[in-house]
Amino acid sequence: MFKQLILFICLSVLFSLAALAQDKRNEANLLIESGYNKTEAGDISGAILDLSKAIQLDPVNHMAYVNRGYAQMFNNQLSRAIMDYSKAIELEPKSEIALRLRGAANYELGALDQAKRDYTAIIAFEPQNATAYRQRGIIELDQGNFPAALADFEKAVEYNGRDVVALMHRGIAHSELGNLEAALSDLSAAIAQDERLDNAFHNRGIVRTRLGDFDGAMSDFNQSLALNPKNHHAYYGRGNQKLKAREFASAEADFSKAIELSPNTAILYTSRAQAHSSQGNYKAAIEDCNQAISLDKSNPENYYERGYAYDQSGQYAAAEKDYTKALTLTPMNMELAFNRGSVRMYQQKFDLAILDFNRAIELDPNAARPYYGRGCSMAGMGNHEQAIIEYSKAIELDPYFIEAISLRGVSKSDLQQYEAAIVDFDQVVKLDPNNKEALFSRGMLRAYLGEKAAGCADLEKAKALGDDRADRAILDYCQ
Repeated sequence: MFKQLILFICLSVLFSLAALAQDKRNEANLLIESGYNKTEAGDISGAILDLSKAIQLDPVNHMAYVNRGYAQMFNNQLSRAIMDYSKAIELEPKSEIALRLRGAANYELGALDQAKRDYTAIIAFEPQNATAYRQRGIIELDQGNFPAALADFEKAVEYNGRDVVALMHRGIAHSELGNLEAALSDLSAAIAQDERLDNAFHNRGIVRTRLGDFDGAMSDFNQSLALNPKNHHAYYGRGNQKLKAREFASAEADFSKAIELSPNTAILYTSRAQAHSSQGNYKAAIEDCNQAISLDKSNPENYYERGYAYDQSGQYAAAEKDYTKALTLTPMNMELAFNRGSVRMYQQKFDLAILDFNRAIELDPNAARPYYGRGCSMAGMGNHEQAIIEYSKAIELDPYFIEAISLRGVSKSDLQQYEAAIVDFDQVVKLDPNNKEALFSRGMLRAYLGEKAAGCADLEKAKALGDDRADRAILDYCQ
């Protein structure tokens, strides 16, 4: 009888404890629901308080940690959110929502590899989870792994054909891989499904730019900005289009607006520097490049643009230094080799200039300008025979290269090959009837060779075009 009484008491206690535990779990579930609702309503402090109480009542309920992590994200406490999600995953390793939200928090913190591991973990036990493929694909895009990104977006679209964001990003991946028609198709399809996607318009504008559709690109950038006036990417894209259209002041305004919206994006300053330089405002261009370099010291474009501004403003030593820095970052760039050769030539460093022009020719044997530069350097050293060979090669590659034809005439004149020089000046005047330098040089040679009427006519025209040397020549040869 005594044993039965003890057993009855133990069972009663156990049932009471079980009931108490169930009561706590029920209360915890109510607090979890309350916390979630408060998060959605914007009462983050109240939500965290409710969810912390839920965890105290039921510390093994992984959804309490998930929801508190979710509230922490709204409060921009990403590290705390990750701690909560990690605890939830410890309790329930196959919690899709905990892994997905931890991936999102890691992404926002810039921990891309950790975020990618979270989405990969989801795919391991849910191999048809379209969202996980899409989010992992976005990370691959950010990391420049474009084939992997495309593969993930293909899966996302396959498993959820209504995922317009995945479709848009598949278009972006195609664009990065140079599949422009496929990119245009995907981005247009995404826009057809949801005309509110400002990023789809912006990226389609980029694709249309690359396809040469200027009007279509401008329309897309304008629409992107109409949908989202704070999309700095669209201002950047539209500004680049305006640069190509030589609308430099308007391009500058777009880049300035983009900088206002995203002041720590280096490429925006570099692009505005291009607009400044195109308007002859080299001081402002240099200032923008300084800012770009302070934000990103690894982009050769920043040094190239500053070097160009120094070059155009006659600060050749500073230009040479910047071109050299850019070449260390991108040594296979023909344009940089040519530009450094040019500023070295202007400083009469002819041997070094020729080395740069040689390098430019190795990088692009079909470019006329490096031969021209090498010809100028040879002429500067007094080697007009070799200069003529270099100019002739430049002209062979570009028969309309007026400067090369004109300077070949000058070198021929210095070698007393006057008739041959006149032939070159004839060609320059044929291509550019108002070329005052060619008219002056031809006039001088004609007058020297006894063709006074023709020579004086050339000199009179050169004078009318503003060649100050022509006045003295007319007094000497035409009176």
